Amino acid sequence: MDIICCRSNDAAAEAAFRLRYQVYGAEIGVDDVAIDHDRQIYIDEFDAAAKIYVATKNGIAIATCRSVYDSEYDFRRDLPRSIFDMLGLETFLRDHSGTLAISTKFAISPSHRGSLAAHLVTARMFDDIIEDGIDFVFSWCAPYLLSFYSQLGFHTYTHAINDKNGLWTPIVLAARDWQHLKEVRSPLYKQLEKKGLCEGTHASVNWFHAKYGDALDVSSAIYDDSVLDKIFSLADSGNSGRDLQNISIFNSMSADEVSKIIGSSRILHFEAGESVIQAGQIQDEMFVILEGEVEATLETPNTPVLRFGPGHVFGEIALLTRAKRVADYKTTVVSRLAFLTRQGLAKLMKVEPELAARLLYNISQSLSLKMLQTVSELRSLKR
Repeated sequence: MDIICCRSNDAAAEAAFRLRYQVYGAEIGVDDVAIDHDRQIYIDEFDAAAKIYVATKNGIAIATCRSVYDSEYDFRRDLPRSIFDMLGLETFLRDHSGTLAISTKFAISPSHRGSLAAHLVTARMFDDIIEDGIDFVFSWCAPYLLSFYSQLGFHTYTHAINDKNGLWTPIVLAARDWQHLKEVRSPLYKQLEKKGLCEGTHASVNWFHAKYGDALDVSSAIYDDSVLDKIFSLADSGNSGRDLQNISIFNSMSADEVSKIIGSSRILHFEAGESVIQAGQIQDEMFVILEGEVEATLETPNTPVLRFGPGHVFGEIALLTRAKRVADYKTTVVSRLAFLTRQGLAKLMKVEPELAARLLYNISQSLSLKMLQTVSELRSLKR
């Protein structure tokens, strides 16, 4: 496997643009005017200033990512304001101008997911980031990628945001925080160790923890025994009834089985009034309410607002079909949500087919009861 660093006008970049299209344009269906469906490439305005990394095998691109430095691209002037504000860049620019990077357009060929390709291409980018004097690397990701980026050493540090393509969580890597990288067993730690950068604490790291320490990893928590206890308390409450609020998709499952289903995901934290899903989005997570309340508003005019509490699931149709979302969901109070992705379900079907069948049966029950409740609500409006 070869790892190439190139610029947008180099021949190697063409392979990266085509792989991006394969993942973002054809597979995921991202809505972006920069996607060229005729030429089947995905290139945007940031590429002119980006370092583009491509992992190739037998001449074919299997992984890619890119980084853009604030020393080469004016973040204040040229970044879309929505991205600038989402990442909270003003605070970092005031004290660390010239040491910031944004890394995006990470894509892995479907045939090489789960291989070393992802780690190798990010490791090559990280090596350049350290050599080029970068202290902080920013990005944003869908919920299902939080575990991957957390294992690399990224932190969540602010609230998730919603746009037409889905739910995104801003993340940041303090590139010289070797103690954190060691603690999470990041593959990037060895690169700092080889460079002799694992002694003392870098000034940027002290600043980062003083500024953001209380906010780090609050918006997404690691799955643990307390989450499992919460799930079982919700499942137990529903064994005697068939009310929509009390049906658990984890009915008749052991602790080990629940862990196999969602144990590798993260638990998302939302403040009151935050958007979880918008109608028309294409992401495919199914959410489980652990704490709090979520209200759903359908696209159809004059339909009732539905409110769901702990134990309820939503997003099942998109999980199963990748259909666009048909309702807006937002929290009404502080809430914690677990989630299951289409990728996670596909993996479960391969390694635990019997467990996957029981899960799908429970989901079908949930969907059926939801449909009955919606019909009942609509009938009541006609009276």
